[in-house]
Amino acid sequence: MDVSFAGMLNRGETLKLRDLNAAFQNPKTISLAYYQASLLVEHLMAAYGQPGLNKLLRTYGQGLDTDAALKAALDTDLDKLQVGFDQTVEQTFGTMRRAMTMPAGVEDLRKTPTAELEMLAEANPRSFPVQAALGRALRKDGRHDEAMRAFERAAALVPAAGGAESPHEQMAAMALEKKDRPRAIAELTALVAVDFNNVEAARQLSQLMRQESVEDPVKLRPVYQRIAAIDPFDADAHTMLRPLCDAAQRAGRGVTRVPGGHRPRPGRSRRGLHGPRRELFQRRQTRRSEEADARGARNRAELRARAGIAAEAGGPMSDLRAERDTRRRTVWRSSPFCWRCSR
Repeated sequence: MDVSFAGMLNRGETLKLRDLNAAFQNPKTISLAYYQASLLVEHLMAAYGQPGLNKLLRTYGQGLDTDAALKAALDTDLDKLQVGFDQTVEQTFGTMRRAMTMPAGVEDLRKTPTAELEMLAEANPRSFPVQAALGRALRKDGRHDEAMRAFERAAALVPAAGGAESPHEQMAAMALEKKDRPRAIAELTALVAVDFNNVEAARQLSQLMRQESVEDPVKLRPVYQRIAAIDPFDADAHTMLRPLCDAAQRAGRGVTRVPGGHRPRPGRSRRGLHGPRRELFQRRQTRRSEEADARGARNRAELRARAGIAAEAGGPMSDLRAERDTRRRTVWRSSPFCWRCSR
């Protein structure tokens, strides 16, 4: 969304703060409204801190509208807030916004010939769309080394670019064509770091790491965590993630959550108990086991008494058969659907 928002800034398609509330009611702008609202909250936190934000929320709770709430809580209004918000947006997205600028007079880079794209790239070295379009054209022409350099320039301009058309995706595919797995792993790692919803890239990265016999949990664990977070029903990701998180727990790296419900916490694993805590745990386990055995013995005696079987009659197998037959008789006699009892 960051790259798309930077492009919207260049085209003047972003929302003004006065139009933000209404944008939540429009299906075409609701996604942009949520995104800009998150940026606005970050701006309010940076400008007024958590106390100022809490005061604004309490003021809203009194039933005041936006203008009155801003005046009462923060001594500002929407126009002044718009100025500060625009400055924050420019500080955050200014470099990316300038990199996403299209050259004047160019409408569709996909239809532009490769020779013309080379001239445009030389004249606009800081334009991400031009460098990415040149890389795609050169790759299509079979000039892979030159395409790789163009994609590297594009990735340097906008590191957060994701999706199938991202420079990292293109370079990973080209590296795989050359059987260069280490380079493909590096590019996919960079892509997964910025494209959080790209589960296919994460799965491809995990497969390449497996083929390259990568065993470092620091490298493997984030990849499988991403897959499990996006697709909770991916059994392979959970199977691989469990021992990685257990290893990290034993190493004391503070893993606190595994997607899917497994929650190892440092210092709480039974395997990690030592000294008095381990002895206390063993005593509790022994006591619980003895209590369970006693309950079982009482239940068996009660079953024998109900069945009219003497405790000393027969061996272990006869005891088991007696218990089985007693349970069957008890269930049949208590069931309203028993054909014997219904007669």
